[in-house]
Amino acid sequence: MYAMRSFFCFFLTVNSADFIGFASFASLLYLNGRCPFIIVSFFFVMGRRDKAKTVMSTDGSNLTVKGQFSQLLRQYEEGILRGLPAEETGALARTLIPQFELLWHQMAAVGIISPNEHLDELSTNSLELLWIPYIIADLYQRVQGPMPTPGVVSSSSSAPGPSSATGMTREEALTASKRWCDEFFQWMLDYELVDEQTLEKYRSLSSEQRTQRLELSRKRRELEEEKLRYEEQVQYLLAKRKHVEALMKADDDELEHTNGDEEEALRNRALSRLRWSIYECCQQLQLSSRELEMLQALSPEQRQAISIEHQKTLEAVQRGEKSLGRHTYTILPGGLITPGGPIPTAQLSSVGMSAVANQQDFRQRVVDELMLERNVPTMTLQEFAEAEMADVQRRMDASAAVQRQQAEEDERLGPEGVEERQRQRDIQLSEWKEEHPPIGQTARGNYA
Repeated sequence: MYAMRSFFCFFLTVNSADFIGFASFASLLYLNGRCPFIIVSFFFVMGRRDKAKTVMSTDGSNLTVKGQFSQLLRQYEEGILRGLPAEETGALARTLIPQFELLWHQMAAVGIISPNEHLDELSTNSLELLWIPYIIADLYQRVQGPMPTPGVVSSSSSAPGPSSATGMTREEALTASKRWCDEFFQWMLDYELVDEQTLEKYRSLSSEQRTQRLELSRKRRELEEEKLRYEEQVQYLLAKRKHVEALMKADDDELEHTNGDEEEALRNRALSRLRWSIYECCQQLQLSSRELEMLQALSPEQRQAISIEHQKTLEAVQRGEKSLGRHTYTILPGGLITPGGPIPTAQLSSVGMSAVANQQDFRQRVVDELMLERNVPTMTLQEFAEAEMADVQRRMDASAAVQRQQAEEDERLGPEGVEERQRQRDIQLSEWKEEHPPIGQTARGNYA
């Protein structure tokens, strides 16, 4: 009974080719009474051989873990990283978050990645899957949730887990992003891609630590360039392989499967992604921690009151009752309304449009009549350069003339005359010092 149960579990977890090969092998050993031991042992070996290829599908699509990750990663790169509008980005982030979280926790349940392994022992697929915690943290950063209503207290779990991002507020999204960043940092520490000292140095910086902020920005930019370089190399090798396959297919030749260069490029890309994500995550934590402090400084009731007051101010400006600049220029764009979304404003009436037009006309008159151009250019750049060169030449000619005159006078006076002239100058200087005693004492003396 135990052998049949183990055999059935093995049938559910391997594909058909592996099952047929093992069934023929197990049938030879069944007569010796060793079938349960062989089944269990071979199942363990098959699972450890390439854990990232384990079939793990919940929607009937029969995708492997790597297939599901590639599909979600494609949506993340094309939709999030390559510039969709803000509204579509937020909706896509809310859709991808539970799928990535479910995939990560299914991987943890199956044991595809283990912190007990060394980095060199991980396969390339496992290295790529280690990027999932960072992706989830980045997706939470992009969730611009609704403003919390008064009286509703948000609850957050202490450990990352599958959640629904449908009605999540901005505070909850930033808190969840911080948890997933901590999860990502823990895996990077386990595989020795970063040390604890580096994380403590960069993950929380104050505004006074300008040098460390510059170091973090420079390091992140260097790793991003390295990541893009490996990404281009992978894309080149994939395009090259497709082209060669097309040529071999046209000639009816068999293609030799030598993917050594591609495997190395994929591994380098996965490692460069992880190293860049460490510093990117540190910078995101610096920004989000400050934002989270500002959001938590006011209660939902206070934020609701500020939002209502801001909306009333905008409506009063539209009616022409308040000045557009005096009452609204000191308010940040968007106020405390839903972050990332447009401000809902009513249509301008004829009175409001007339008031706005009058204000614009008055501002233009102020600029034309009062803000005069007090430094009108008097010459072109070429004329200024010519004048500067002429002034330099004049100074050089004057200096040369003085030196020539001094040389002629020295030649006329002779050595004794030059000495007598210097003696007379020294006497005059000493007499002047006697007539003008120093006021105060400095290093050179004050004879003013």
